[in-house]
Amino acid sequence: MSKAVLISIRPKWCQKVMEGQKTIEVRKTRPKMDTPFKCYIYKCGNGKVIGEFLCDEISNINFGWHISNLRIYDTPRELREFYAVQNEVEVALKAKPRPITRPPQSWRYVEEETWND
Repeated sequence: MSKAVLISIRPKWCQKVMEGQKTIEVRKTRPKMDTPFKCYIYKCGNGKVIGEFLCDEISNINFGWHISNLRIYDTPRELREFYAVQNEVEVALKAKPRPITRPPQSWRYVEEETWND
């Protein structure tokens, strides 16, 4: 599987993203990945992943992540449906992937998922 990002966004800003009023998400840091990459949107407060987008550009000023190809899920996903990206030691030990149990403060790496709905 490929690496993706799970990003926590507050409800007020999730609404603006869903309405298309917000197309840039500003963060203090950026993933060590080349664009484009998939981001899953965790809506703070309800404990669900409500959708996904493709981050196709990150500006060098303020690390503004550009939101494109937004897809809101008909049925929000549970956090535990997402798996943490394994570190080098876990890969070497062939450890079983771990489901995410706590939302990220800002963002974290996850395994990219594909659903057929």
